[in-house]
Amino acid sequence: MEDAELVLAANAAFYAAFEMLDADAMARAWSETMPVTCIHPNGALLEGRDAVMESWRTIFRSTSSIHFVLDDVRAFVAGDAAWVVLNEVIDARHGEAQISAAARATNVFTKDASGWKLVHHHAEPPVAAPKRATSVLN
Repeated sequence: MEDAELVLAANAAFYAAFEMLDADAMARAWSETMPVTCIHPNGALLEGRDAVMESWRTIFRSTSSIHFVLDDVRAFVAGDAAWVVLNEVIDARHGEAQISAAARATNVFTKDASGWKLVHHHAEPPVAAPKRATSVLN
């Protein structure tokens, strides 16, 4: 397999862990040897494996189910570093509340002895398209 395909497979494993709400699978998706960071939508920068993994456990405890539709997924590889940019369409249930949302995300990976592992996830709400000005010509 080409590196780009392996990076996309690692990215898919991250989203599979997310959808399964599986903290152990999520931990396996992240690097154990490199510094890791994460920015959840509208959240602060989380630094360090302990803080990042605790954030996922917190999300999983408050989420009954979650499903992603990923769009415009693009992988870029530069040596032992890679990143995936994409759009997320999210349907989630938190208790009785059903939530639908969208986000833009960037997932950064590094390659180590065990394969491609996440070192950074950043998701944010998409920016609304700018409104077009209308003018009337005389």
